[in-house]
Amino acid sequence: GMRDREARLAAVFNHASDAMTLYAVDADGTLRLVAANRASLERFSRVKETEVLGLTFGEIALDIYKRSPEAIAHYQTLLRSVIDTRTALTFEDGATTRDGMIFVEATIVPILDDTGRCAQVLWSSRNVTVEREAAERTRAALAEKETLLREIHHRVKNNLQVISGLLHFQGKKLSAPADVAAFADLRQRIFAMTLLHERLYQSPDVGSVAFGDYVQALVAELGRSSAPGQGIHIGVSADDVRLPLELAMPVG
Repeated sequence: GMRDREARLAAVFNHASDAMTLYAVDADGTLRLVAANRASLERFSRVKETEVLGLTFGEIALDIYKRSPEAIAHYQTLLRSVIDTRTALTFEDGATTRDGMIFVEATIVPILDDTGRCAQVLWSSRNVTVEREAAERTRAALAEKETLLREIHHRVKNNLQVISGLLHFQGKKLSAPADVAAFADLRQRIFAMTLLHERLYQSPDVGSVAFGDYVQALVAELGRSSAPGQGIHIGVSADDVRLPLELAMPVG
């Protein structure tokens, strides 16, 4: 019956890996501890539950969990918000334990009585240190990969400039108009590639290029090198879409 159900709930509460503390909300708004599971008692201080039952949230946060007055004031504000709005709240927090610094994801849940008043508050916190550290390692690896990609684009740009220079000097030896035109066309194509790699290593997103900006610079350079007659103006109308390298290269 009811007693069996309560025993099962108590077993779940006590054996949960998340640290859980249950507070009763007094008429004047003071929070007093009515239950603390094994994980919450072990995480910080290894105190017995009987030693902390009846203590206020402020006393537990200060004396048992050794939190700073500023942190406690912040928690009090969060608790007041949960009690007043009767809405659960989740936030990330750091804590110093016997094993060093850990990161937790804390959730404060209001428990309402029959009249709809917030009579109790359940505070649970999950240790997310491993996940946070894994995410940080992934972020660092991505940053390293991005730096490497920028360096590669920079080197490709430099190599293409060298090739363009060689073609320029080779082209000076040509006399047939068709050959001269072919070399000029080839240098323009190489310039389009050079400019693209330059834009990629300067781009905030190394995987794509702002194509409108790229087209403006490309057309301006082609206009200069083609030396159109006086009175000819080249206008560019291009949306600033971002294109990945595999699309930008053939389009350029």
